[in-house]
Amino acid sequence: MESQGLSKNELAALVEISKGITSPNKLAEALKKSKAQIYRITKKLIETGFIEKEKRKLIFQKHSFIPIIIDILNKNPKIIPLLADSGILILKETLEGSTIEEIELRTSLKKAIIYRKLNLARKFSIINKAKNKYLLNSRVWPELKGFLEDYKRYSHSIDFRLSPQILIRGKYKGAIIAESNREIENSVLTGFSAYSKHGINILMPSNYYHMPKKKLSIKEIFMDSLIILKDDKDYRKLLYAMLFYLKHRPKLSGIKNEFINKFNAIIHGEKINGYPSLKEIKEKAKQYNNRNKRADKTGKRNLDNLFSRRIGKNTRQWH
Repeated sequence: MESQGLSKNELAALVEISKGITSPNKLAEALKKSKAQIYRITKKLIETGFIEKEKRKLIFQKHSFIPIIIDILNKNPKIIPLLADSGILILKETLEGSTIEEIELRTSLKKAIIYRKLNLARKFSIINKAKNKYLLNSRVWPELKGFLEDYKRYSHSIDFRLSPQILIRGKYKGAIIAESNREIENSVLTGFSAYSKHGINILMPSNYYHMPKKKLSIKEIFMDSLIILKDDKDYRKLLYAMLFYLKHRPKLSGIKNEFINKFNAIIHGEKINGYPSLKEIKEKAKQYNNRNKRADKTGKRNLDNLFSRRIGKNTRQWH
């Protein structure tokens, strides 16, 4: 649902409701749409957190981002075509500066759509471009930045299909990565909860799930753990992710991610605040070796030997 964004009609409906139109029938008249179309429009706005029904009246939900977007739409109606459909989704990815490829990866949108929206945004001075990265122009559009930040936090943390007790850690390419103490329907264990199946035996207070259910590759499991880390950069999880990365590095090639850049820097001896040191990684690897001595006798790789080969004195192999 999020990947589709809000249509021009749905954004126009928000404007009309802000003018005091609370009846679905009156909204149909204002937008010149059928009752069936208005039903679909209001259903989408309810699911995405913008409006709700109270005694047959359409009212805004009480979220901080709503008065901001209403003010923007009323003051700048010409940017509705930019915000419509995938516009809001794309602009959310420019809050920290992103390349076309990064936006494509996180949104699953085609490059042509992303280019078209970003070029339109530049005409309104909404986007700045520097070194292939697109960054929201918060100096000119501070209100838009406020809306995108608030709505990104909200949309990241909820999904109308899931129970409120389930904590969403991230979304990408139509998948949801969630944390729960109970098994989630139509899901499979992923991230740190799936590490034990691939040689890194750890115990977590709760489980991580990938939705919808599918057979995950080692690369997908690791990518899901990076999604979790982006939302919860816990020190222990960073250490486990680095061990998993070292153990399965040949199968994890081609991943472009800020965590990978830092992992490789640490492997080369660099110290990064908030991240495990090379010494800690080696010590943890030895602990796993001691735990897995029985596994070694059956022919499985010795973790200490594996890691010692990859964290050796000759670090040129990591370039």
